[in-house]
Amino acid sequence: MALVKCKECGEKISEKADACPKCGCTNEIIEKKKKKKRKIPIIISIIGVILIAAGALLFIALEKNKETRYIENYEEITELMVDGATDAEDVLNTCKSVWYNSIYKERDEKTDKYTMIDGIFNDDFNDSITALYDDPFFNMNILNLEENIMEVDKLYSKMRKAPKKYKDIHEDLEEFYDVYIEFMELAINPKGSLTSFSEKLSELDSNVAKLYKKTQRNLGWD
Repeated sequence: MALVKCKECGEKISEKADACPKCGCTNEIIEKKKKKKRKIPIIISIIGVILIAAGALLFIALEKNKETRYIENYEEITELMVDGATDAEDVLNTCKSVWYNSIYKERDEKTDKYTMIDGIFNDDFNDSITALYDDPFFNMNILNLEENIMEVDKLYSKMRKAPKKYKDIHEDLEEFYDVYIEFMELAINPKGSLTSFSEKLSELDSNVAKLYKKTQRNLGWD
């Protein structure tokens, strides 16, 4: 057993003794060890608080970054969908004109090459629609629409999980996306009768405009 001198009376005492048996003075070595043990929990607590605070700040920063990225994507996808819908509207109106002129045998320098062969109108309007969609220049418009859809879908897939803060405007975006897809598909693959096609075109065109205005308000563009 190691012995040490009492700092008060000089008596030799065990280094493990809490106090000198002669004078009662506290053992300096034991006291230092006790103080050291008391400091450890305090240090651990301070470190814990610092780590919790750092974690909270990191979480806030990450959430803020997610919100910023979401709005940036929201703006980009809105522009992409509007551009695509605008191009689709041109395609649809051309298709409608060819369809109408083929059925009612109306001459038009823009549609005659699709509705007529050697100066005679096609018997079946489907032949006129096929001629339109087989035209290399018109077909480029269709390819552009398909490319636009792929760009929108790629961005939309990144936005499916919206920050809680933007739950409401995300629902508006979902509605806009659904109408956009329906509008684009009608342009790429027209179907039905001329009447049902025209009615659907008018309905979707109106919905696109309405939802775009709502999106503008959501983004503060109006």
